[in-house]
Amino acid sequence: MLSLGGLLFLLAALLTFFLSRIAAAGILIACFRCLPLYLSLVAPGPFRSVLRGDYSVPLQANFVWDWWSMSGLFALAVTAYTSVLNFRSLGKIRS
Repeated sequence: MLSLGGLLFLLAALLTFFLSRIAAAGILIACFRCLPLYLSLVAPGPFRSVLRGDYSVPLQANFVWDWWSMSGLFALAVTAYTSVLNFRSLGKIRS
């Protein structure tokens, strides 16, 4: 999911100059595709309760405050917010 999200980010970066609305929608889809990875790193307890399975590593904590994972979540949130603002402003300009 992360590799497809990364490819969507690259495709949206190229489309930004030509098709801004499609690029904004692509960025939102890419953010939602990358979100489960960061949630599994930051909140492994709730993530494992939602997605049942046999895990090879025992759960040590419900939440892990790793700076890299938290910065990734923050970057996804800022990117999604910017994309929504861009998507809304483009609708006002063209109408």
